[in-house]
Amino acid sequence: MFSLAASPALARAPAGACRLAATPPPARAVSAAPRPKAVRPLPRSVVISRADDTVEGIPVSGPGAQPDPADLKQVVDAAERVPANITQDDFTAFYGILQAQSAEEAAGKVTELVDSGRLTEGVVEAALTTLTKAEQKGEPDEVIQTLRAVFEYLLEAYAYVSAPPSLDAVDDVVRRLGDMEQLKEKDEMKMSDEQFEDNAVKEAAASAEITLEQFRTDVNKFLASMEEQDAGFEDQVKQLLSQPGQDTPEQREQLDQMREMRKGAKEQMARVSGILGRCIAA
Repeated sequence: MFSLAASPALARAPAGACRLAATPPPARAVSAAPRPKAVRPLPRSVVISRADDTVEGIPVSGPGAQPDPADLKQVVDAAERVPANITQDDFTAFYGILQAQSAEEAAGKVTELVDSGRLTEGVVEAALTTLTKAEQKGEPDEVIQTLRAVFEYLLEAYAYVSAPPSLDAVDDVVRRLGDMEQLKEKDEMKMSDEQFEDNAVKEAAASAEITLEQFRTDVNKFLASMEEQDAGFEDQVKQLLSQPGQDTPEQREQLDQMREMRKGAKEQMARVSGILGRCIAA
């Protein structure tokens, strides 16, 4: 459900292309922030295991899978001839995932890309381009479902490994604020809410090795990007619901859930910005 302001792949991701199961937690739903193409080192096994709940949902082209491997190769070959901004290596990496014999193997191949630093925006673009072309040509449903599942999985993994330090710091603050609520419920708070909040942002900034001023500047940029993406998301929703058979109670319920998650992420980001402002002004 993620459109990155600076990422063509995510900016064009259709509203209907992302399952709720693949959605990051509220703080991570702020992946609207600009992201570098270079992947910075992170605990790779942690990154990929975050999406473990969606691994079994990835249909692959090995024995027992629904799509015909030849059909998958055909749509990848067709997409590969189109964009000039995606390299042969990007398509090769993406197609390698489609050749997996099981969902676990597919996830393992994504992990290998992350470990080697080869999970780039280009790979995600290759997946999205292939999916888009397949949809335009009316390929079989099982092919579309496979391409969409792999695209979503790549998208989430890329969002995690390419997150800037300030976005990780936001996650850290949100986690600490959750701890604060638990302490309050247990009547174990040893300081005021403001003291706890101030400590949370200061410690998160120190851990990410960024200043409070830079942290707040980045957070405000995230907020601006989220506002822009909300408008884009609603445009995508209109297009989705205008398609035959898409305007169903189930689809609307899912979209409402997505709106609530986006709203929650924005509220969390605004809260972090407010705390940072107070710390800087003190």
